[in-house]
Amino acid sequence: MRGFGGKVISYRQVINWLAVLILAITPVSVELWLRIRFSLALIRFSLYFIFLFFILFYIFNYYDKDKLRDADRKIIYIYLAWIVICIVRGCFEASDYWQWKNLIEASFALLLPLFCLIFCDPVAVHRPLRVWFPWASLLFVFICMFLHRGAIVFYVGPFLLIGCLLPLIPNEWKWPALILFFVMIFIDFGARSQMIKALLPIMLSLLYVFRKIVPFVLVKFAHILMCFLPFVLLLAGMLGSQDVFTYFASVSSDAASDTMDMEARDNIEEFGANTRTFLYEEVISSAVNNNYVIWGRTPARGNDSAYFGEKIANQLQVNRFERPSNEVGFLNVFTWTGLIGIILYCLIFLRAAWLGVYRSRNIPMKIIGLFAAFHFFYGFVEDCNRFDIQNISMWMGLAMCLSENFRSMSDKEFKAWLKSLFLILRPHNSTWDHVIVSSDKTFED
Repeated sequence: MRGFGGKVISYRQVINWLAVLILAITPVSVELWLRIRFSLALIRFSLYFIFLFFILFYIFNYYDKDKLRDADRKIIYIYLAWIVICIVRGCFEASDYWQWKNLIEASFALLLPLFCLIFCDPVAVHRPLRVWFPWASLLFVFICMFLHRGAIVFYVGPFLLIGCLLPLIPNEWKWPALILFFVMIFIDFGARSQMIKALLPIMLSLLYVFRKIVPFVLVKFAHILMCFLPFVLLLAGMLGSQDVFTYFASVSSDAASDTMDMEARDNIEEFGANTRTFLYEEVISSAVNNNYVIWGRTPARGNDSAYFGEKIANQLQVNRFERPSNEVGFLNVFTWTGLIGIILYCLIFLRAAWLGVYRSRNIPMKIIGLFAAFHFFYGFVEDCNRFDIQNISMWMGLAMCLSENFRSMSDKEFKAWLKSLFLILRPHNSTWDHVIVSSDKTFED
């Protein structure tokens, strides 16, 4: 396939470029949490558009429709079509620098499900992870010296995904990963989100270890619980005086999750960690008052905010009291794309979790299905929408659950695929670089 300048861009080259881009965006992902204050906005935006080019190039030239079921593919297509409509509307809505900046940031965050059309291919997942683990780990040794202790979670996304299967990882990577998770848990007790996300791979790994004695009905219960718990907690928060979401939130993420750099991070602490139920009230009331419940306000705009709006308006010298994004990912999707967008967005999560848990022939993918279900739940608490390594890793897990190839592997095949990610000294053209797993395998316990 020919690209710019008439040069051939092969499948391998596209995957290699994506691997390099995923590695490159990793340090940029923690820009807001570095003790050294400087802006990487130009680099970040450049990476966004280079990413988009190679993602679209892959989809139009190498995407294999057989890797996703027709129903799943249609849900993603319809969602992406609605996002494009919202982005176009946003181009007419944006009127100043800050709205155009928010339009770009939010649009790329909303386009993350494009990765489902790439990462449904085991080879397309294998190469980026094989590059990421050694090089990002080496880079982390340097970056951690300047990184706030409660922000490690924003750098180590692939570890949080693959770490759900610690028993299958080679020992030379298993123990450092386990140490990393315990450091994340104990280094900052105020960063509850980091603690929870580090506990998740440990708990799911224990589930795999005791898979022969844990009845599958408990796995089903955990899946159902995480899919319905957000609605129960939201109802409890609306009916009672207790902010139930607060227990899952963290001050550190509240202070820096706003991708627009709109607020001074130091000022968030005056509100404490109690920044969840009132966010729902602000977002929903803003949508009702401005009549964008169904269609959304476009990615160029945010929700009206009585708590933060005046402060943001003064800092940016604008005449509107809006907060362009919030700590709660699903609230941002609702603000930007309305009920139509949030319903389609939820369907992708729910479908991925269901397929992973109930339609996988191997146990590891059932574990990844629970990983997807957890992030559906946590999207109502936090998981701020950003085009970064943490969110890319999350969508990698969702894509694996949607993938016919991953779900049809036997346990033996999946273990071979996973272990080959860490065979760093072997040449890159070995094993999984050329393998396309057939979809007629049988489940092995």
